[in-house]
Amino acid sequence: MKTVLYITYIDFDLNKMASGSYVRPQKIYNAWLEMGYKAILLNGSIQKKYKKERLKNIEKIKTYLSENTPDFCYIESSGSYITFKEDKKLIKLIHKKGIKIGYFYRDAYHKLGRDVLFNGKKVKIYSKEFLRYLYIKCRMYFDDMFLKKYIDIVYFPSMEMSLYFNFKNMKELPPAGEIINYCDNNKKSGVIYVGGITKSYGIDLLMETFYEINKLEKIDLILICREKEVNNIPDKYLNEPWLKIRHASGKELKKYYEKAKIAVMPKNINYLYNSFAVSVKIYEYMSYNLPIVATETLVVKRIFKENKIGLVADFDVNDFKDKILKLYNNENLILEYKESIKKSLLKNNLWIHRVKKVSEDLSNL
Repeated sequence: MKTVLYITYIDFDLNKMASGSYVRPQKIYNAWLEMGYKAILLNGSIQKKYKKERLKNIEKIKTYLSENTPDFCYIESSGSYITFKEDKKLIKLIHKKGIKIGYFYRDAYHKLGRDVLFNGKKVKIYSKEFLRYLYIKCRMYFDDMFLKKYIDIVYFPSMEMSLYFNFKNMKELPPAGEIINYCDNNKKSGVIYVGGITKSYGIDLLMETFYEINKLEKIDLILICREKEVNNIPDKYLNEPWLKIRHASGKELKKYYEKAKIAVMPKNINYLYNSFAVSVKIYEYMSYNLPIVATETLVVKRIFKENKIGLVADFDVNDFKDKILKLYNNENLILEYKESIKKSLLKNNLWIHRVKKVSEDLSNL
């Protein structure tokens, strides 16, 4: 039995997998077990109030390493800089023992200009926001220097994101899906959207598109979001009969996915981060065998072309509307994409495929 030392920066008990940043580390862990690996887990929140517990867990791993040598180490980053110096000391120790290390680099906001980072908002120099940005950028710079020295492979959600970095060995490791058993029948209706309700997520395009669609035919939009984000929806749409707002996460989503005929993902292409970010929702939609209509970003265009999972539209009301209607009203096309989604998941897009890749990459160094 091979052994992986698996390091994460979340607490598996405290977090309910409410967002992609919590889903991924736990899905990866389950995939190691499914693959038959012995997974030595270091988890624990990096929030200050949980620091003592995190440090206690690090000491346990050090004790383990004093008597054992795992086959390799894989780290799922927190999406920010490495908070505690004790984490860096541990990584140095792992490297010193000759254990190969893979590191997943979650976000790259610090690589963008401040106007991009703050969604076009003009942030004054020496404001709290700007000073915070500089602080994070500085910390991430020194983290990158640290990773260059001690990490063997740096993974990114997409190779498009890796273009902003210059690590020696960079590879792609996007999110993944799973085969979910659920009710799939001919009574499905409506279009589902699950995600953030902001301009960068394309909420304005989404609302205006369904407003125009419902002038032609009645198609409900099942919109799943956080309660606190509802006020980001323009008031003029809130009382529309086609808008079905719901709040759910995790297993609660299943009943809404079972109702929907197709899914949509209207990312705003005018936000630079969307050009290389890979949404976990693509693979969640695939897990429920839902064909997707998405707006065209660099990553979306490539993923859809490689996997044949839906239609890609311009970030434009008319084109988005036309592509949604084209897919929604074509049962043969829906069935074609459903078959393609199943094949894509089983061939290369399950979580176990991700850990197999890490295992092969690090074992072959």
